[in-house]
Amino acid sequence: PGRRALKLREEFCWDWHHPRKIWCWGPDLKGPNVLVDTSQDSYNLDRVKDHVKCAFEWTTKEGPLCEENLRGVRFDLLRASLSEDPTESGPGEIVPTTRRGLFSAMLTAKASLQEPVLLVGMVCPQEVLTAI
Repeated sequence: PGRRALKLREEFCWDWHHPRKIWCWGPDLKGPNVLVDTSQDSYNLDRVKDHVKCAFEWTTKEGPLCEENLRGVRFDLLRASLSEDPTESGPGEIVPTTRRGLFSAMLTAKASLQEPVLLVGMVCPQEVLTAI
């Protein structure tokens, strides 16, 4: 964690304390996307943390443009207002709401599709080279 924090600060200009506030990576808990809790005044987030992480995983597996995997996206949780009633902060409410918020954040940031590039090396006999 110390080397990762140093790399995130030096290469990506992260604030000093943000690497310690990473909630999860995605998709599949190891992907190239990250969810960071940068909130200052939010409380009771622990009771919905698993639901937010579930929405983040789902969002990074199926993005807003054409349900593609996301790559290289950092989401910051800036603020959260939760109801005091625990029945109003279950997965049925938190997951879709969080997912819509993540989609809105991406579309506001002008998300784009990238064309995949594949470099292929082929070995073949000289006599069939013209057929390839």
